[in-house]
Amino acid sequence: MNRILAIDIANRRVEVESGVVNLHVTNAVKANGYFYAPDPSSQVACTIHFAYEIWKQRGEKDELIPPFFSNIWDDYIKRVKNYSLPENARFRQIHEGHCTFLVPEERRFITPEAIAGVCIVGTPEEIIHRVRELEKAGIKEITMLPPADYQRKVFRDMAEMVMPAFR
Repeated sequence: MNRILAIDIANRRVEVESGVVNLHVTNAVKANGYFYAPDPSSQVACTIHFAYEIWKQRGEKDELIPPFFSNIWDDYIKRVKNYSLPENARFRQIHEGHCTFLVPEERRFITPEAIAGVCIVGTPEEIIHRVRELEKAGIKEITMLPPADYQRKVFRDMAEMVMPAFR
């Protein structure tokens, strides 16, 4: 259970068995100019947790649901309603794994749309384009939160391949 089963560069998808580690995927796609970033799923999960809290606190209004979560929102609400803790204590279960690991039962909520909506991912050129779009929208800062094991590489790659475009 540690094989890469398929690589689809055009659609940016890699099918793997459960034992494949991120570094193996990175090595498999780097000849095509890609880098498989360390698991963004815990960040995406953290964002859906936050979006849920805002949605709940502000009256459960549909316009508060981020569009990149709209296709999984109802299933996520069902998951939260089935938590064992009372509603006023559910935050403990909602935020389990907060930016550190993905709760396995939440894997189904980490969709390509959610990753694209929450994370800045892609080739250096795609990342530059996305940052420029965010800048035009008024964003003045971005935060990078790569897992500790990959921080040096991610920061170095950003410094060498992306940041020069902004000098």
